[in-house]
Amino acid sequence: MILNWVLPIVYVGYTVWRQWQPRLVTTTYKVDVFALAVGLIIAGTAVQNDWVNPNAAGWLIVGLIAVVSVGLLSIARTLSEEMWVTDDGEVAHHATVGTVVFWVASILLNVESDQLVAHSGAFSLLYLALAAIVQTKLTGWRASAKK
Repeated sequence: MILNWVLPIVYVGYTVWRQWQPRLVTTTYKVDVFALAVGLIIAGTAVQNDWVNPNAAGWLIVGLIAVVSVGLLSIARTLSEEMWVTDDGEVAHHATVGTVVFWVASILLNVESDQLVAHSGAFSLLYLALAAIVQTKLTGWRASAKK
């Protein structure tokens, strides 16, 4: 499906654009939860219809890629963001080039693992939405430590 490739790229493009804008730290998940729901539908449909049928080793690889993408790269993206305390005592932040590089790494890792293991892009949006939610949560924790 073409949506398996287009949706993750559009979603990450929007996410990177949003993160690039200097703004106060907020923990809103509206777009991310919507993307997660769509990702779950795409992945669930693919598994249910046997479009994706990796063996046990394939599922292990999918799980390891999820841990790296959702866990480690989310931490790296959070730490790469520039944060500062405004004159009003609020914490603001924006993405840096490092943040963009880590998002590109996430896309490449997810798309490639889906191609190697599942022969589709069925899990990409799911991975990336989870990664964005985790990054938002970590950014909130990091901002609370700055106050």
